[in-house]
Amino acid sequence: MLGVLEKNKIGGRATLAILIGLFLPLVKVLAADLYVLPSNKSLNIGENLSIAVYVDSLDQALNAVSFTISYPEDLLRFVSLSKTGSIINLWVQEPKGGNGEVSTEGIVLNPGFTGSRGKIININFKALKPGTANIKFASGAVLANDGLGTNILKNMRDGIVTIKENIIKEPTIVSYLPTPKIFSPTHPDQNKWYNNNNSMFEWQVPEGVSEVRLLYGKDPNAMPTVSYSPPISKKELKNIPDGSYYFSVQFIGEGIESNIGRFKFNIDTQPPVLEEFSLSLQDSNSIKFKIKVKDEPSGIEKIDIYLDNNLTLTTSSDIFEDVIKNVSVGNHIFKAIIFDKGGNSLTKEEVINVPQPITKTEIVIQKDYTLYFILAFISILILLLILVIYLTKHRVEIIHKEIKREKIEKIKADLKKHLKETLQNLRHDISLLDEDPKLSQKEKELYHEAKNILEEAENKIEEKLKELE
Repeated sequence: MLGVLEKNKIGGRATLAILIGLFLPLVKVLAADLYVLPSNKSLNIGENLSIAVYVDSLDQALNAVSFTISYPEDLLRFVSLSKTGSIINLWVQEPKGGNGEVSTEGIVLNPGFTGSRGKIININFKALKPGTANIKFASGAVLANDGLGTNILKNMRDGIVTIKENIIKEPTIVSYLPTPKIFSPTHPDQNKWYNNNNSMFEWQVPEGVSEVRLLYGKDPNAMPTVSYSPPISKKELKNIPDGSYYFSVQFIGEGIESNIGRFKFNIDTQPPVLEEFSLSLQDSNSIKFKIKVKDEPSGIEKIDIYLDNNLTLTTSSDIFEDVIKNVSVGNHIFKAIIFDKGGNSLTKEEVINVPQPITKTEIVIQKDYTLYFILAFISILILLLILVIYLTKHRVEIIHKEIKREKIEKIKADLKKHLKETLQNLRHDISLLDEDPKLSQKEKELYHEAKNILEEAENKIEEKLKELE
């Protein structure tokens, strides 16, 4: 069919060129390429070779492709063809190979194909002997989807295959295999905890190793039992539960085994648990708090205490009880951030109010001595009245009766004793006022008046006692 199209196109090319020149503006010449991949390949005798034929048409849609490829039959033997993944929808000539050639013709239905690496077919060969085999395009055509069947093929790129003698590599026999050195890019430090439960482990496989045995678990002495042959050099573990584990690797060679290499890794993906929390005012400007937390399996790394977003206190204990002093009046944001050793954290935040302190009013009670002075004054007057009556009575008895001198002396002594005791008591009561600096002016006047009365009473009593003598 493509041959017919080519003849028609050639026969009517002159007429078509005239029509295009008369009725259409200048059209840019577009190009397509045919090529094989891989374009350069090395293999040994007896090995299989698989190549693919591709087409590129970046600027214009194509709707038909045809080609013939030649190959040296003494170096390569045609094995098979495959149309899997081809852009061709309708095969005008089914792909065929043999006798040093592979050829085909096919159509891409409307709207055609535009782009790069449009696969046409796969070709499979077998290498027969050493040499250089050129896989060449003997002919080819790529027709545009322009209603005219314009051949837009510009380049055809061949392939080169180098075939070598088989080199049989003798297996390496070793008498010693080193202990595997394991590294983890996700959990590099064996003493630290990580909150990543997907772990990657890597190791180098030395020469002479034909098998690798692996195992992971919590037993540090477990024997690796999971075999990989050919040996692998890395392994990823996913969704591992929290805890401490050991990843073990052992090399196996020809009749020899290495020591077991072990790598410890620790996983903690859960935040700490808050067991107890209290927050209160201790006095007018101090905040008291208590925090108790626990974490499994890594443990508590630290507790940071913030007041109004300012780091105030910190501890590495799982129980933290303390007092923040000199806190200003008003609302404050108390925040505790608890970290575990795996990098997980828990935040507890509350607002606490420090109220305005109550001002203490000093109540001063002033003593009122007015009544005291009045009672003292009345007592003195009564005492003087009694004294006068008493003296008068005894004076009359002395005059009218001849009382013996001894009785008078006894009465005098008793009288002096009682009077002195009374005066001493009065003097003591009044002297208490000398020590009080808070007397009013009126109280001071009464106080001095009482002292004068007391002195006058003492003088009168002395006079009366002399008269009795």
